[in-house]
Amino acid sequence: MVYRRTHQVVKRLAARRSAILAAARDAAAQSLNVTQAQYKLGGEPLVAVLTAQTTFQTAAIAEVKARAARLNDTAALYVALGGGWWHRDDVTEKCCGVIP
Repeated sequence: MVYRRTHQVVKRLAARRSAILAAARDAAAQSLNVTQAQYKLGGEPLVAVLTAQTTFQTAAIAEVKARAARLNDTAALYVALGGGWWHRDDVTEKCCGVIP
């Protein structure tokens, strides 16, 4: 019961954060497109395009880092709630390959 509720809260928070980061990435992508179009028409300097590219890449990296952190937190939660399933006595190396 506690695990289910904790998992639901973590899942909702992760979904909110993912949505916010995706929106930031999408906004940066749109800004990059506009800046590139303006640059092609002579309205923006190359520095503005490079800045927009950096902003977009930073937003994309933040999104990936957040996903990695969520997966790491999920693994930590499983371990904290009793993990240790990889130390089973009924599984042998012959059966399933290398066992740590």
